[in-house]
Amino acid sequence: MVFFMATIGERIAELRKQKSMTQEEFAAIVGVSAKSVSKWENNTNMPDIMLLPIIADTFGVTVDMLYGRRSSPCSATSSDAVFDAAYRSVCQVILSACGGADNFNEPFLEIEKLDNYVERMKSNKKLRSTVIHPHGVVYLRDEIGEIALKRPEKGWSSLLTDAGAEEILNMLIDRDFRNALQTVIKNNMTSFTLSSLCTMCGISDSDALEENFIKSKLFLVKQVNIDGENVKVYELFGVQRVILLFAILTYAKEYSDYEDCYWIYYGDSRFCSGD
Repeated sequence: MVFFMATIGERIAELRKQKSMTQEEFAAIVGVSAKSVSKWENNTNMPDIMLLPIIADTFGVTVDMLYGRRSSPCSATSSDAVFDAAYRSVCQVILSACGGADNFNEPFLEIEKLDNYVERMKSNKKLRSTVIHPHGVVYLRDEIGEIALKRPEKGWSSLLTDAGAEEILNMLIDRDFRNALQTVIKNNMTSFTLSSLCTMCGISDSDALEENFIKSKLFLVKQVNIDGENVKVYELFGVQRVILLFAILTYAKEYSDYEDCYWIYYGDSRFCSGD
């Protein structure tokens, strides 16, 4: 039982014993020496603030609980208004393109017609709509959202031999990388050491994982001095890049689950021929 008047070191000792860990085992997971753990538990030293999220994740508690504060549930909710507006705008572009519109900034559609189209797309999750244009493609399915791709300057086929794209695909092929990234995101891990993350994920090859972390450019690495030893602490900071990875994986799944079920298909199916 962890008492809320205890020090952080005393809470660490209590939580470690609840997990039936030795100081050496706990130290190996966090990525520090057993000597450092002993100093924490004896209140000789305090853990570096960068290590607190790692320690909390190891025990499955919050940082607030390490400090002795009871966490209050968050009741904030987010609005879908921005997403809905974007979805509706793409629906308008698709319908307008089918009607021959050249200026999408001007009202072109009857509201009722647009409402009916939006309702139809939302009522059947299998329905797809695509507009193919010499300069790009617009794709829509309610369950995943919408995407507008501009034709690469060197043509669509140039993507198939792009070295940068190949490197990212090879990175995503690695199951350990995907499992580790999922663990970091799912558990909202603000910081971690490779040893603590590998323990959580059951990953044995930490060197390969570190190499992919470097390639991904998703993580900030800081050196934290703990009792004279430098410990690498990782922080997820490339959220914008994570969004792009989600887009890649979303459409990889869309490709895998593809069904030829269209409500609108407008354009030339030979759009990428000879490009």
